[in-house]
Amino acid sequence: MHSRVQIPAGRAEECPVPGGFAALGANLGAWPGGGMATSIFDLAADELERRTDFEKLEARGTVRLALKGAGLDPGDVTASQMAVVFTRVMPKELLARGVEGPEPICEAIVNALKNAHVESDEARASSPEEVFRRLASR
Repeated sequence: MHSRVQIPAGRAEECPVPGGFAALGANLGAWPGGGMATSIFDLAADELERRTDFEKLEARGTVRLALKGAGLDPGDVTASQMAVVFTRVMPKELLARGVEGPEPICEAIVNALKNAHVESDEARASSPEEVFRRLASR
């Protein structure tokens, strides 16, 4: 099971698709005007795109490279793991791509991740401590 953003109760009637969000499937994690994040990866990439001059593909690729550097898979990453990546790995990735002062951007994205309502498969997920251990071993 992948990490997913939950749909707030009572928001299905705002969906422009007949049948609401349920008709679109369980992966849909946002409502109109709130973006289309379907996973923690999507949420992080969308936030990075919004807060930088990156195009969509550049933001997604940058997040993928940062996750790869931490030994994580985009489809299985949890919000807490992504927060560690944005704290420890992403500032260097952004500096390498010419983004000046990446720390405030990363902090804002970490806050967005903390405020996201997510479901995650904690049984299969690595703890933030395990992510730090992987980073330290590189």
